[in-house]
Amino acid sequence: MVKCAYDAGYQVATHSIGDAAIDQALRIYEKVMEENPREDPRMRIEHFQIASQDLVERAMELGVIASMQPTHATSDMNMAEDRVGHERIQYAYAWREILDRGGIIPGGSDAPTEYTNPYFGLYAAVTRKDRLGNPSEGWYAQQCMTREEALRSFTIWAAYAEYSEEWKGSLEAGKVADFVVIDRDYMTCPEEDIKDIQALMTVSGGQVVYTKDLSQPTVVWNGLPMTFNSDVVVEPGKIYVPLNDTANGIGAQTSVADGQAEVTLEGRTATVPVAEVNGVYYVPARALFEGLGRNVTWYGDGQCVSIGWLAA
Repeated sequence: MVKCAYDAGYQVATHSIGDAAIDQALRIYEKVMEENPREDPRMRIEHFQIASQDLVERAMELGVIASMQPTHATSDMNMAEDRVGHERIQYAYAWREILDRGGIIPGGSDAPTEYTNPYFGLYAAVTRKDRLGNPSEGWYAQQCMTREEALRSFTIWAAYAEYSEEWKGSLEAGKVADFVVIDRDYMTCPEEDIKDIQALMTVSGGQVVYTKDLSQPTVVWNGLPMTFNSDVVVEPGKIYVPLNDTANGIGAQTSVADGQAEVTLEGRTATVPVAEVNGVYYVPARALFEGLGRNVTWYGDGQCVSIGWLAA
């Protein structure tokens, strides 16, 4: 099947997870390319997970593109090493090994297996942590990408991997105007806030296809915007969130007495003032989350509150 497609001039991509599968794909790729040399074939292996050092080296020598999904590492880390062992896990999600050998890594989500959100992928690539911030030092953090590499992974490298780099994948004159305006500086914001990035505007082919509604602030918990049955209340310098909806959203326990609310989560208790508006209890967002030991960052351009990991 690979030979048939390759000889007909198609680009070939093979789904391969596991060293045996990757070895099989590489042997077949090498054979068809030797039998029918073609300029710049850009053969791809999708996922390229659970490899070995020699397979990484062979793939780079053959010019094979390792198309990988950063969130797979942070989704699999809780069980992968138990199944393949410490030695083999070193090359299981080996981004740095590939990049340092001159390869590129087209990024993706593998939706619907994972969330489609590209900022989760950028965050995983940079931190090697899950959206709860675990493990604190990153899972085999020596394999992390830099922020620029991760951004290239989801833009120009992804375009290159499908022969589209001449017309998309970067913001340059003559290319299609596909871009997004975001609410914070991806290159400088705290790494834990990358997962919370909000799109303010999306442009596809030069046409605005999405504009964020800024009439209500967005509260982001572990990368996901929280939903409330009542509107958030905004006052100068403060945001008040519905107590019960917030507690349910984060899995906390609450009690209210004498104008104070006690909110308990993971052994920490925050005591904050409570106000009743139209029969709904409200509490100040910053005081609540900081009282629970979380970092809180306000991004005014996107009217977004990012709730970070436990404060040091």
